Amino acid sequence: MNRDEKYYDSHAQDVDLEKIASSEDNRELLRMLRSDSCWDSLHITDVYDSEVLDFVVRSRDDLGWLGYFIGKSTCLNSFTVDYLPEERERTNALFGGFTDRLASFALLLILGMII
Repeated sequence: MNRDEKYYDSHAQDVDLEKIASSEDNRELLRMLRSDSCWDSLHITDVYDSEVLDFVVRSRDDLGWLGYFIGKSTCLNSFTVDYLPEERERTNALFGGFTDRLASFALLLILGMII
C-alpha cells in the first residue's frame, strides 16, 4: 500500500497498533515513538536482544508506520537498521517515513565536519 505523509499525519493518533505490529514489544515501541518519548537509540533487527531496544521485524509489521514515527520523533537520538525484509515495498515504506530525518542527520554530520 502506497501512502503519503498526509495519510500518516491524519491517522497517526488513531491507528490501531494491534493491526500494524506483530508483538507487544513492537507495539510498545510504536507507542513510545508516537508519543515522542525520549530514549537513546532504537535497533531495527530480525533477532530479539534483551540488551538493546529492538524493533523485531516480522511479516505482520507495517514498516511504513515505523518509518513515519521514527521520522517524526524529536527525541530519538539514533537508530540502526540491522535487518530489512526482502519485500521491496516494505523496505521502501520504512525508508520513506524517515527520509527527512536522514537528511537532517546528514546535514548535521556535514556541519560537524565543517565546524
